[in-house]
Amino acid sequence: MATRALRLTPEHVTALNMLDVEFYGEGNQDRDVIRAWNIYRDHLNSGPQDPKDPKYQEKADEWIKEGDRLFHLLLDKVAKAVGYDFEELLLRKGSYIPKAHRDLETEQFLLRTGLIRLLGGDLHLKMDVMSFPPTASEQELAEQKKLREALIEYFEGKRPMPVIIVADKSDVKG
Repeated sequence: MATRALRLTPEHVTALNMLDVEFYGEGNQDRDVIRAWNIYRDHLNSGPQDPKDPKYQEKADEWIKEGDRLFHLLLDKVAKAVGYDFEELLLRKGSYIPKAHRDLETEQFLLRTGLIRLLGGDLHLKMDVMSFPPTASEQELAEQKKLREALIEYFEGKRPMPVIIVADKSDVKG
């Protein structure tokens, strides 16, 4: 109950994984808890897998909705097994979580998934050039233009590349 609004925390996961130990017994209510936990655990381990699936978001929304239903059913079974009779509304909406905590959880999720998509090549960084390095002088620009034009003419076969042969001084006698 204490972690029901923070389902991604290690404490919540630990509490869920302790259900098998805490409700190990022969009573019907213990068996009802374990049965509900088994169904919920199976659901948690079988979510939509392929984010590239065109219906992924729709499937994920349905999976989350069904997960909420199964989780609240589990809470109801646990409450009854320990002698509490909570109203359904309390189980579904009776928790408190500050907006900052919810935002933090959401931001961490978005950062993790975004970074994974970026590193996996599915997401690209948007880049806006804000400034350019200082420009070259007019003389340097003219020289670069002249070199570029000469190279283009050479590669297009319009200009020969001059070759100068220099004799090696060691070959010259006299």
